[in-house]
Amino acid sequence: MHTSNNSERLEKCDRIGRIPLCTDDDYDFQKVDILDEMYKKSYTIFNELRSKCQLCDVALVVENRKLSAHKVILAATIPYFRGMFTLDLMEANMKEIAIEDMNYETVDALLSFAYTGELRISTSNVQSIMMGANFFQMLEVVQYCGTFLLTRLHPSNALSIREFCRMMCVEGSIAEKINDYIQKHFSAISKDDDFKKLPLDDTVDLLKNDNLYVDSEEQIFVAAMEWLRFEESRHDDAEKLV
Repeated sequence: MHTSNNSERLEKCDRIGRIPLCTDDDYDFQKVDILDEMYKKSYTIFNELRSKCQLCDVALVVENRKLSAHKVILAATIPYFRGMFTLDLMEANMKEIAIEDMNYETVDALLSFAYTGELRISTSNVQSIMMGANFFQMLEVVQYCGTFLLTRLHPSNALSIREFCRMMCVEGSIAEKINDYIQKHFSAISKDDDFKKLPLDDTVDLLKNDNLYVDSEEQIFVAAMEWLRFEESRHDDAEKLV
């Protein structure tokens, strides 16, 4: 610990006393701002400690596997755990917390993101990551996933993506861009089974949208007829579509 060296250094500083610096003006100062650098360095160390299971005080149990972590980091980066650990809930004092209805890879990815700020989103994991982030109330991650889905829009999946984003409470510009895509590609979308499987209210809202890109009203009429024919039980809904 070099205690003796520190003591000697302090004694020498005391002998020097206060150094005259030309002014005693409290407004004559230089601000040191390295917060971002400190955060990055600190969280790198936190993640190293996590990977070595050092100073960890909680484990997330997912599919019978454990992920070690630090409660203070979870509380600082994941709103779900901040509420759990600060509102005197039963889990606040537990050493192990079970995470249900989520796969290990998803929780591991989100936990790594909480420590590093890095996350790999792909076509194979975007839905599970988005659902996990929604559960943990990591709204920024939900938005990142929504933005990723925008890049994968196609007439064959646009309605499914819109419904999934609704379930994940995605709003704002992402929802607007999805709706714009559906309006512009209505002709192709209306021929897909996803359109024919829409519930009545969604179908009515879509067909009555004044911003649909169609060559004529006949295209909308044909789409309505196709939707009605898809299930015999829909015949009574004809008046609501017209």
